[in-house]
Amino acid sequence: MKKFLKYNLNPKIDEKNNQQARIEISSLERGMGNTLGNALRRTLLFDIPGSSLFAIKINDATHEFQAIEGIKEDIVQIILNLKGLVIKIDENAYSDEDLAKFNIENWPVMEVTASGKTVVHASDIKLPVGFEIINKDLYICELTSSTAKLDLKLYATRDRGFTPFTENREKVNTLNVIAIDANFSPIVRVSYTVDEIKLSKTKLGDKLIFDLSTNGSISPSDAFAYAAKILSEYLQPLIAINEKISELKLIEEEVAAKKSQTLSIQIEDMNLSVRSFNCLKRAGIQTIQQLTDKTKDQVEHIKNLGKKSLREIQKKLVEYGLSFKQESSNDANDEELNEEENIEE
Repeated sequence: MKKFLKYNLNPKIDEKNNQQARIEISSLERGMGNTLGNALRRTLLFDIPGSSLFAIKINDATHEFQAIEGIKEDIVQIILNLKGLVIKIDENAYSDEDLAKFNIENWPVMEVTASGKTVVHASDIKLPVGFEIINKDLYICELTSSTAKLDLKLYATRDRGFTPFTENREKVNTLNVIAIDANFSPIVRVSYTVDEIKLSKTKLGDKLIFDLSTNGSISPSDAFAYAAKILSEYLQPLIAINEKISELKLIEEEVAAKKSQTLSIQIEDMNLSVRSFNCLKRAGIQTIQQLTDKTKDQVEHIKNLGKKSLREIQKKLVEYGLSFKQESSNDANDEELNEEENIEE
């Protein structure tokens, strides 16, 4: 069975800040860029957990279509503003199991109380232990009257994806608490492109490039690693369907390492004739890597290197499975050598 090549996947992460990053993955076999890119993008969009409001309580309002005296915005506008609130709930303070057990009466509540003429921002929210607001400068509402009062309670939880207010209403199930839509995904934007790259003289591969933005509750690199972990967890049980296949080594791990070792061989270890060795040494060529970086024409024009020495060097490279730069294949080298030897004979 022909094995897949295992390339040195060395992700390059350019994290501009805690919210934006470009992640490059290379080198990949041709076609794997889109395969991995699509799977990772969808996982990032739909499966990364985050925190979101799911209900609010504001003064004595019983539904969102009310106006509150002395407040510039109505409840609908306040809810729209609050949907931009970026919340982080510490898993060490509240596990998913803890949050699932809470009912609305004993839920950890975030609160805002204000009165008189004032502007309310996210920084005015009093937080329970384990809760954090990322965008504290978020505008919530403005109290325009000296007699105006605001008593705002905010309910948030942690989950994945999107939950409409109709589902959250079942969780609330009480008067004076208004259920709202909850968007838990911390991913603001994600896109990927696949660039074609040259892996060798004859082989092309893929470079996968992700541009990723989050809301700041998780770093882009952490979100990316989380998505990869989710995919691997899903695939493990599928691999285990057949024990023989789970033990099968499909990825060729030694090809790159073996080639790297060959290229690092010193020319004195190639068992060349004294003439060939001296000519290469005087030309500043120390290793096979430096030799294969040159074209046949460049080597041929090395001072005092005759055609016989050139043929000897070519034969040695063929033995190592290599060729001069821009040579298409080892077979081409063999044919060229045979032709030259037939002419000489």
